[in-house]
Amino acid sequence: MPDPVVYSSWEQASPRPIPPRSYLYHVPPMGLGSADVESLTSYLARLAAAHDISPGVLLTREILPKVREEFRRHNYQAVHNTESTFLYEAHTLNGVGQRSQDWINVLEQLTSVRGLQYLTMGTWRQLFSGAGLLRFRRAWCPLCLDDSRSSNQPVYEPLLWALNEVSACPTHGCLLVDRCHHCRRDQHVISAKMKPGHCCRCRRWLGLTTAATDTSSDIRARVATAESIGELVSIASTLAQPPGTEVLLHNLKLCIEELADGSMSRFVAATGVSFDTMADWSRLPERNVRLIHLCRICTLVGISPRLFACNRLSLADLDCARGRKAVAEKTSQIKPRRSMHHLRPALEQAARAADGRFLRDVAGELGFTSLQALRRRAPALCDSICAKQSRRKATSHAEPPARALPSNETIEKALIAALTQPIPPPLKAIASGLGFRNVASLYTRFPDLCKALTDKNALIRKAGIERRREEVAEAADRTPPLSLKEVAAQLGVTEETLMYRYPDLCDKIVARISERKTREFERQRHELRAALMENPLPSAEVTSARTGLTLKYLGRIHPDLYRQYRERSDEARRLALLNRRVAFETEIRSATIELIDRGIHPSRKRVFASIEKPSLKSTKILDRQIAATLFELKLASGAPASGGLGTQPGSLGSEPSAGRAVVEP
Repeated sequence: MPDPVVYSSWEQASPRPIPPRSYLYHVPPMGLGSADVESLTSYLARLAAAHDISPGVLLTREILPKVREEFRRHNYQAVHNTESTFLYEAHTLNGVGQRSQDWINVLEQLTSVRGLQYLTMGTWRQLFSGAGLLRFRRAWCPLCLDDSRSSNQPVYEPLLWALNEVSACPTHGCLLVDRCHHCRRDQHVISAKMKPGHCCRCRRWLGLTTAATDTSSDIRARVATAESIGELVSIASTLAQPPGTEVLLHNLKLCIEELADGSMSRFVAATGVSFDTMADWSRLPERNVRLIHLCRICTLVGISPRLFACNRLSLADLDCARGRKAVAEKTSQIKPRRSMHHLRPALEQAARAADGRFLRDVAGELGFTSLQALRRRAPALCDSICAKQSRRKATSHAEPPARALPSNETIEKALIAALTQPIPPPLKAIASGLGFRNVASLYTRFPDLCKALTDKNALIRKAGIERRREEVAEAADRTPPLSLKEVAAQLGVTEETLMYRYPDLCDKIVARISERKTREFERQRHELRAALMENPLPSAEVTSARTGLTLKYLGRIHPDLYRQYRERSDEARRLALLNRRVAFETEIRSATIELIDRGIHPSRKRVFASIEKPSLKSTKILDRQIAATLFELKLASGAPASGGLGTQPGSLGSEPSAGRAVVEP
């Protein structure tokens, strides 16, 4: 009998609790905490591949219904809509909007994975604007994809590739590709049957073992931009709290003050950012900035976006010499502004002056036309100069030099002389000629003379208006009637002046427009009839000049006369053509007879060359007339009608042919 087996007793202590299971696989994100951190859309594609289903099934049947159920917002549309979320708006999942945060919350509940917010730009939500931040289509580095597959690493797409400002791969130094090298088509950020690293249309591999390399300065600048943005992406998971715009605005004002001498116009011209955008950042501290604008500013000042956005810079952190040189080179077309490095010593010296100086004198020496501009640049120093100026005024006993003014006798003589003129000059011109700034001083000294002068000018002006009224009335009654524009041109005034001063007469002029049109209509018909009576008929240019209208427009308003003109014109053209043809036949007959008399065979080429200025250039008429002339000469010589010349080689027929004759040289 076998020995009984004695088993150890069970441990009675309570077992370790089993952690809760996730609804979807616990797939960890790739590259977390580095510049190559995975994008959220790439994570969704890898999550679908882990479940051996397509991204379309995972999104539309599992994730999107839960997002709609969790966040009942109007922007989550139905699945059957052509603009479905997972296909046409998937690029927003990698951005800074609320949609990205909603999807992250649902994904963290389904997968029990924490830190998915670092797969998007959501950390920089308070700093960056979503406008122009993300690409609408996929872009990738084929060398990175091939390296991942050859090293048996999971294939994924970094968040850097989804940013619109990143156009080069910082690892391989090549440009990102946005079209499949097999089917030459662009790629959706995520599609229903997408597979990581493969084309969403032809399903073929997007990686390459080699790519075109470029060592130009442009590609190096793009790579540097990608590396600097990669620093921002990599430190997102290490920040204690999301950065705001306060630090960035402080650094921006420091750069404007030190590198552009406080001139925002020069700074925006150097960076390429619009003036309105820069002004909005200064006025609205809560206004988000675009990543492309931040990259331009950082490239100009030579500071990485990470330091510019997260650290409060001081004057020692800036390379002022390099920054001022870069701004000066890019804004050479702008007049350089006065630098504070030159203004501050001059203002401090004026403030230390023992006797005090006037701020206006200091501003003039420094080239400022207004005190407000100088006060805006250095308010504290200007206040100290003004304090010195007030003490100087209190202690100074020097009288300001009196302005030399004419005596009352001189003023009175000038006013009386102006009154004696038929058309006296304006009182303001007299005051200016005597050295006064306005007419108040003249009225104070000689009110009666000034009033008499102004009354005389008023009477002259009123008489001129009445005289002009008579001229307008005469023009309004003129026959043929004139238009308002023609009346204004004759009187040397504008139409608005006439309508303001003589509205009744202007209404009368306008009321005669129908009469003017009728007269013009009759004049045009008279000119057309006169042209039809002339022989020869005048040309179209002459007729248009007489009537003032083109023949095409005349045909619309005078169809009967235009029809007669066209018939006469066609008949004259046919007659002229017939006369030219008769003259051409006469020229051909004379040339043919001349050649025969010289013993030369009259070929087409020889006859035409013998005519100095032919009336026409028709080979058909030429051949027919040569044949008729030869036939006429045969008959005149008494030769038989058939045979003879017609039987000789190279001769024409015995009778003129109705068709085209052949004449050999």
